[in-house]
Amino acid sequence: MKNNTNNTTKNNISKEMIYHKFYDYYSDNDNKELNYSIYDVREVYYPYYSITVLYQKNEKKEIHPIYISILSIIEELASFRDINILDTLKEITCLDDDIFNSILSDLNMSGYIDLKNLSITEKGKKIKNNAFENIVENNTAYVQIDGITGEGISVNFDRKYDTKSFPEQDKYELKPKLLVYPRTETLLENITEIKTVYKVLYETIYKADNKIVNISEIKITKKFFEKYYCIFYTNDNRDEKRLIINNNYIEDEENTEKFNKIINKMEISNKKSADYQEHEKIKKEYNINTNFDEIEDGKLINASEHPKYFKYILEKASKIIYIQSPWIKYEVLKLYEEKIEDALKRNIKIIISYGMKKRNRNDKNSIDKDSKNKLDELQKKYKDLLILKEDHNHSKILICDESFAIIGSFNWLSYSGGDSRGETSTINKNINTINDLVRNKFQC
Repeated sequence: MKNNTNNTTKNNISKEMIYHKFYDYYSDNDNKELNYSIYDVREVYYPYYSITVLYQKNEKKEIHPIYISILSIIEELASFRDINILDTLKEITCLDDDIFNSILSDLNMSGYIDLKNLSITEKGKKIKNNAFENIVENNTAYVQIDGITGEGISVNFDRKYDTKSFPEQDKYELKPKLLVYPRTETLLENITEIKTVYKVLYETIYKADNKIVNISEIKITKKFFEKYYCIFYTNDNRDEKRLIINNNYIEDEENTEKFNKIINKMEISNKKSADYQEHEKIKKEYNINTNFDEIEDGKLINASEHPKYFKYILEKASKIIYIQSPWIKYEVLKLYEEKIEDALKRNIKIIISYGMKKRNRNDKNSIDKDSKNKLDELQKKYKDLLILKEDHNHSKILICDESFAIIGSFNWLSYSGGDSRGETSTINKNINTINDLVRNKFQC
C-alpha cells in the first residue's frame, strides 16, 4: 500500500473515485487485446485474529560487581583452615549488616551459594566466571494472525490490535478457515495443515523477540476484519485480473497476490450488480483514444463531451496544462479539484487564466469565494506548479502539453456541460497556432 493521500480520500473513498483512478491499471497500449477493463468493485472484509499471548523470554543480565566480588571471596576463603568464613567475609567487605545479609540471601535464593556452610556452588562458580546470568521473564505479546492462511502477520508488545472493525451490512466478508480456534487448550493442535497454534505464535514472536523460550498461555483471542477494495478486470477473452487497494486508496501488491490465490470471482463478483451497471456508464465517459497522437485534428466536440476531455487531460498530461476560462464557479471546480491536485502531485504545471472585467455592478464576479479559497490553498501547497492569472479575456481554451489545444465556446471552469446548452469546440494540433496561444494568452 506506497504514497500518502489526503484525509478526504482516506475517509471518503467512493467506487467512482476508485474507477477513475484505476480504470486503466491493466491497460496495454502496445497490445490492445491485452487491455483489461473494470467490471466490478467490491468492498472485501478480510478476517484476522488478535491474540494476547503470555510467553517467557530468557534475558541475559549482568551480575552486579559486588556480587561477583563476594562470590570470589567466598571461594578463596574456602581454601583456608580454621577461619570463620562469615565473620571474615563481613570484615573484608565492610558492608552494613542489612545490606550484607540481603546480598547473601539473594545469592542463596539464586542458588549461587550454600548459606548453611557458606560455600560457593557449581552454579555460582559459572556465574562468577561469566559475570552474567540467564533470567527467565514473563512477557505479554499481542499477535495478529491471518484468519484464512493461519500465518502470523505481526506482533505488538505495548498495545492491542484494534478489533472494532467488522463488516458493514451487505458487504462481502471472507470466512476464516483455521482448523482450530486459537486458545490455550489448542496450543498443540494444528491451526493449519502443517503448523500448530504454538508454532505459529512462537515463530511470529521470535521474529520480534528472539529471546523467547516458551509460550505458556493464550489470554484472549478476538476476531476482527480489515477492509480492502477488490477491483475486478476482464478483457475481450474473458480473462480476469484483480487489484486490491487499501483504505488509503493505494494499490496493495502483496495482498493482490494473496487475494488472487484465495478469492474465486464467483464468490463475490456479479456482473449484473447495480455497481457494474453504473461503472458501464462511467466507462462510456472515458471512451476516447488513450494515445494523444491518435486524437483527431479538427474534431468537433459537443457540450457533453467537454468534461471527459478535461478529465482525460488532467489524468494524462505529462508536462503542462493551460486553462483559460472567463469565469470560475466552485460547483464546477469541485468536479475537477481532485484530478487537478492529482496532476499537481505528478509535478504537472497548471496555468489557469481567468477573469472578465465588470461592465456594471450587476455583472457577476469572475471567481466566487469558495473557488478562490480552494485555488489559493492549492497554490500554497504546490507553489510554482499552479499559476493563476487574471487577464479579463473571454476566450475558452484548453491546451495539453503544448501538443494539442481545444478551442471553442465551452467555459471550462464555470459550466459542467450537464444540460443541452449548445457548446462547440474543435481540436487544434497546429504547433504554430498552439505556440501563439501560449505566448499571447498565458504569458505570466
